[in-house]
Amino acid sequence: MARVPLFLLCVFTVWNCNRSTYTYDQLPPQLVRFGTGGGFSGEVRTYTLLENGQLFLESSLRSGTADELSPLKRKRAGQLFEAAGKAACTEVLLPANRYAFLYRFSPSDTCRWMWPADQQAPDPAVEAAYRQLRKAVP
Repeated sequence: MARVPLFLLCVFTVWNCNRSTYTYDQLPPQLVRFGTGGGFSGEVRTYTLLENGQLFLESSLRSGTADELSPLKRKRAGQLFEAAGKAACTEVLLPANRYAFLYRFSPSDTCRWMWPADQQAPDPAVEAAYRQLRKAVP
């Protein structure tokens, strides 16, 4: 009878050891950033999504700090990373008074897209990924 709780304790310990958690100060090399900026206040709201599902929100009005939001499920985060990976890595920077952006960082490259917030993204794959990412955050 004592073997079952001991077995469950071992399984839980191994499962927790396999999950990496990060702080905003020490992020992994692969991540996705997206958000909006500009307007009257000039505020830039940046969401940072990690592959493990961790999600951070940074506002330019509160520089130097980022709030950790409720994490996404690892499977959902993987789907969002896959959607962001479908876009061709051609840098498009079309800033406007109000703009939207999507940045994809990996160890091998950095892809950046920025476009006017009242228009669609210049690449349909970027637009689809951005919409999915925006839907996934609170």
